[in-house]
Amino acid sequence: MTAPPTPALISRLRAWNWIDADPYGRPLPMLLVAHPPTGHPGESARSIDAAMRGLSRTLGLAPPHTPLPAIGPVLRPRHGSQVRLNVAAIGYGLLATVEPRWLTAATRRGHAVVAAALTPVPPWVMTGALDRKLRPALTSGRIHFGIAELTSSRGHFPPQPREHPPPHDR
Repeated sequence: MTAPPTPALISRLRAWNWIDADPYGRPLPMLLVAHPPTGHPGESARSIDAAMRGLSRTLGLAPPHTPLPAIGPVLRPRHGSQVRLNVAAIGYGLLATVEPRWLTAATRRGHAVVAAALTPVPPWVMTGALDRKLRPALTSGRIHFGIAELTSSRGHFPPQPREHPPPHDR
């Protein structure tokens, strides 16, 4: 079951970033977006799963162990060490704080890997603990991935989608 992404979903998402290595050992910037565990009226594990599946489908992400799809120019650097993940279908974007070295690697490559966790992730989980926390989700196909182009051109996006910064930037 999927549900189309909404501005309310985007406003609840959290983002984590880190540098991994591609098969050739080169720096590969990773951006994970996830929903926190239930906490608002009307939310359930099932509704969060459906919303994250809808976001994954809208962005064009694919499950692990399949070729990474190119999802287009959906990342734009903003305000120093921030990047916006644009969800053009709804005219909103998620503003995420990233490490300067992440932004440098993404700019040099021209792209980054975007991942969406279908499994909720508590906002207090530190980047270093994500691997342990999300390993079961990865092995069960509950994290979807895509290669997102980095752009600074306004021409690639609809006119200025509204941004929702996560309450607790990473």
